[in-house]
Amino acid sequence: MAKTITLISDLGTADGQVGQIKSVLAEFAPDAQVVDLTHDVTPFATAEASYVLARSVDYLQPGIVMCMVDPHDSRLVIVEVGDGQSHLVGPDNGMLAAAVALVGGATDAYEIEFDAVVGVSKSRDIVAPIVAKLSAGSAPSEFAKQIDTSTLVPQLMPVAEISEDGSVNAQVLWLDRFGNIHLNLENEHLSTFGEVAKITIDSLSSPVRVLDRVSDLSEGKVGLVPGSAGLVTLSALRGSAKDIVGANPGIHVEIRRGEMQSDSSTPVEIKK
Repeated sequence: MAKTITLISDLGTADGQVGQIKSVLAEFAPDAQVVDLTHDVTPFATAEASYVLARSVDYLQPGIVMCMVDPHDSRLVIVEVGDGQSHLVGPDNGMLAAAVALVGGATDAYEIEFDAVVGVSKSRDIVAPIVAKLSAGSAPSEFAKQIDTSTLVPQLMPVAEISEDGSVNAQVLWLDRFGNIHLNLENEHLSTFGEVAKITIDSLSSPVRVLDRVSDLSEGKVGLVPGSAGLVTLSALRGSAKDIVGANPGIHVEIRRGEMQSDSSTPVEIKK
């Protein structure tokens, strides 16, 4: 029985490239179940892709994960995990590393060899058939040369900087479709801010409440809440924190303890 194939990319779905990849997969592995994790990763945002993939690993079926985010100028690799239970296939640009670490590390790795420049068309013409054949039971050594796992690019997910005064310089990892702003700050650190924190983006500041869940916010207000993946999010109740705050992937957010204010005053609009 063919192994499940899970897809993650920054291709979007509007211009048919995802459909082309799926057609190739259907040709070479017609019995494989194909799962779309997401194709809405911000173009070229490898740190965002790393986060989305890492927060999903507990839910993925064993099989083949095809990762196509910013494949240009990176070698293509096949990373074996779980002693062959699963393989992650994609560019060696750091996006695979966090997910690989969460499932126990790489047990083997291979580099796909070809002379042409790696690009989107290659993900369709070369990588998709390889993924399909791996799903059907082929060994990675049929398509690639074995490499030392220590040469794989480490994870690109940035680490929040915590100062002696308790303030944090965090970074936006991902904006989901609901407008939640996912930060690279662990949930456990929320308690250090008290009930209210002050966030600063591009020199503009706003107080926000620190709460256990989004439902504790007043409608349309932004707050800092624990995220389901273990990292803090800036979220709004029945609204988009992204639209209110104006944050984009990669932007820095300073967070420090704030002063108690009435809920009606939080937050002010801080986007430029």
